[in-house]
Amino acid sequence: MSFDMLLQLLHRVLPSGAKLAESYYQACKLTENLGFTYETLDACPNNCMLFRNENAHLDACVVCQTSRWKEDGVGYNHQNSSTSVISRGKRVAAKQVR
Repeated sequence: MSFDMLLQLLHRVLPSGAKLAESYYQACKLTENLGFTYETLDACPNNCMLFRNENAHLDACVVCQTSRWKEDGVGYNHQNSSTSVISRGKRVAAKQVR
């Protein structure tokens, strides 16, 4: 919303022939077409490895055996937890990189 307001302000300030995106959505589409995108990958919470390619399906780090997933919705490495994000449904990565 604030980005859209900034674009509206720039439309008023710039000369009438200036080409500028009308909205945040249009600006994102423009940058995507230019190749300014990124990929989000899950990573080991201890920075040992990335879960990608042949390791994308793993649930724990191959180096330190730390779980890939947050437990109890607060962090990772909670061994004594009886209710975890894993048992309740959707799993959330403990760490992600872009």
